[in-house]
Amino acid sequence: MQCSATSSRAAAAATRGSARAVGSSVRPFTRRPLRRSAAGAVVVRAATTAAEHVRYVNEVAVVPGKPPVEVLLKVLEAQGQAAVSPADRHGLHPLLIPLAQQPCGEGGSGSGELTCLLRWPEGHKGMELPVVSQARGGTQVRLLARSLDEYLHRALAEAEASGSSAAVAQAAGSDAAELYQPGAVAASGLPSLDAYLTRKAGMFPDVAERLALAHLAKGDQMSALITGEWYMRNSHFPGWGRPYEFNSQLMARVGRAEEARDVARLSLRLPWWSFADGFAAMRDTAEMSGGVAAIRQAMEEQDEMSNMPGMKTVIKTEKQQEMEEADWLMNTAAAGEASWDDIRSAVADRYADAGLREVADFIRAA
Repeated sequence: MQCSATSSRAAAAATRGSARAVGSSVRPFTRRPLRRSAAGAVVVRAATTAAEHVRYVNEVAVVPGKPPVEVLLKVLEAQGQAAVSPADRHGLHPLLIPLAQQPCGEGGSGSGELTCLLRWPEGHKGMELPVVSQARGGTQVRLLARSLDEYLHRALAEAEASGSSAAVAQAAGSDAAELYQPGAVAASGLPSLDAYLTRKAGMFPDVAERLALAHLAKGDQMSALITGEWYMRNSHFPGWGRPYEFNSQLMARVGRAEEARDVARLSLRLPWWSFADGFAAMRDTAEMSGGVAAIRQAMEEQDEMSNMPGMKTVIKTEKQQEMEEADWLMNTAAAGEASWDDIRSAVADRYADAGLREVADFIRAA
């Protein structure tokens, strides 16, 4: 996706903002004069951006509590990102709230991914409101941090380690002192910044993967596999497919083809949009074939085998069934068989039928 790409479809979607959907309880979001970045994202005025984002998170997405959205926005801008309208959600996963656009590559040819919040329908303890990124129109969502606090802690630690802490610390304001004490990385005595982040700040997919690959680079396959298993198995990232995808790739790399296949099959039961390298690669490693319909049929047949006499029968509630339908619709977009905008309305309908009216209204507000 080119940073210079701008479409009339983007303009129309942004102008609509989050006007009330039919039957929705969401209040119309204020329309403002539009200014666009090179990639076509609506860039909001600095004086209003924080208030608009806070209101959107609280009133449109109906996120519980008071997440430090304003502080996060200031830190993102200090990192060189440009705040964008939270209502400009076209081409994005239905559950994302865009915050800022990351810098483009040299010559304007980079992806300019959007940093967003992921508003889960429910659950995901410890990862209720993660910070993610996605290229507009892309199929994959990348997990940056499990929470706003973990993102901010990491940003402060990395800025100090790189010798550029002033801008980020100033942006974080009084919140910085609660999250990170200057000099904490050096004072920890830990051997690397990655070790500090894992022990003190939180769990981050890219950090966990670097730790595993560092062992592999030293020729220590066993430590690499143990680290990979720890990354995948300890409920660090509930409902996220990337740890399984990474472990499947790691096992294939060290010649454990059968284990790589088995983990790939497990990964296909998690959201396909949460892979880093896409659905097709995991499908192939799992030694399966076909598109969404074929994979779904194979999995349902496997589930039916599990419900045979003598096996534990799993009975799904109507709510679970509707949420599962929403998951498959989103898998369809992740597999490239539809766009996020194509499935948005149907996903909202499934959540409404599951009794998650606020989630449905949030999706329809795009």
